[in-house]
Amino acid sequence: MHWLAFLVTIIYIPEITGAVIHPGWALLSITLPWMIWERVLTWPQVILFLSFWAYACASLFWAEAPILSVDLLWQLSIFLLAFWAGARQFTLEKVAIGFAIGLTLSSLLTIPQYLGWHEILAYDVNRPAGLVYNPLTLSNSIALTIALLATYQRWRYIPLLLPGLILPHERAGLVALFAFFLVWLWQRYRWPALALLLLVPLAWLVRDFGIAQRSTFADPMRWLLWKTLASHLFWWGHGVDAVDRIAFLYNRTVYFPEYAHNEYLDWVYQYGLGALPLLLLLALPLRNVRSMEYPAYVSFLLLGFFSIPLHNPITALAGGLIAGCASADYDLSRYLSRSWRSRLLVWLAASRSAISPVGRGHLPVQPNPST
Repeated sequence: MHWLAFLVTIIYIPEITGAVIHPGWALLSITLPWMIWERVLTWPQVILFLSFWAYACASLFWAEAPILSVDLLWQLSIFLLAFWAGARQFTLEKVAIGFAIGLTLSSLLTIPQYLGWHEILAYDVNRPAGLVYNPLTLSNSIALTIALLATYQRWRYIPLLLPGLILPHERAGLVALFAFFLVWLWQRYRWPALALLLLVPLAWLVRDFGIAQRSTFADPMRWLLWKTLASHLFWWGHGVDAVDRIAFLYNRTVYFPEYAHNEYLDWVYQYGLGALPLLLLLALPLRNVRSMEYPAYVSFLLLGFFSIPLHNPITALAGGLIAGCASADYDLSRYLSRSWRSRLLVWLAASRSAISPVGRGHLPVQPNPST
């Protein structure tokens, strides 16, 4: 699995895709099905997995452009396959090293790109992105990689990743990394974590008053997009890739957002109630608080609130593996309290004795020793 993590970060076709976007998806499509051939999820995960997959495929029938929507369904399938592959991984230490080695190349490339070298196709020439085309993708990928490296205390790989985290000037990766260290600290030292949490309102005040930086153009437009999607939710959803078919007016300009930049709102808008199995599947690992991968998993979930981690092969693979590994020891019994488990055992024992030919009320008559 570590070699796949390495390859998906460096596969690159110059001047054709300019990124690991399409080659990365093709690589994962070829390799992941073979890696999960003998891996089996627990039955609650299988039910949630298959029920959501079946509903997502069925939503193609009422999607506005079913042929074009297959691409998004394909990308979501890759994430689910990565979840399946990660569900039987005991550790992601080697995977983290594979991501780190591959992303180090893109991280180091951001330095000459920041200084004015633009020989590699990029989404925005003013923000370096290495080989991955989109600076947001690079920042998110490095943030998840640093979270995994810190989880397994592989500190020596982190310094070379810092340029790719800082130079793109993307907040999503920094916020996700902050959340990781906050949860990691909370698992060990509660009071320092609370003190760190108090810095969050201060950071928002600094941002609102413009002491550190001015509010970006994307923030109010994104809020408007979220309110637009939330006001047009439908019980059964609008079909796969429905967000790419909408347009909204902002500052006398019509925008076609393509992504909601909120994966959960995106799923609810597309699939309606059909998104519940997927949301529940991702919520189950949150009960495993003592898992080593728990802080990294919280970091990945937080990215889904204001970014697009499932629309790029690197973050989709990393997030799926983290989610699967965090839920690897999932057991339905842990959701039942001791009292409920005791009642369940008593009920099963009573039911078994009731149907037994020598059950309760059918005990053989014992001889009276006094007679």
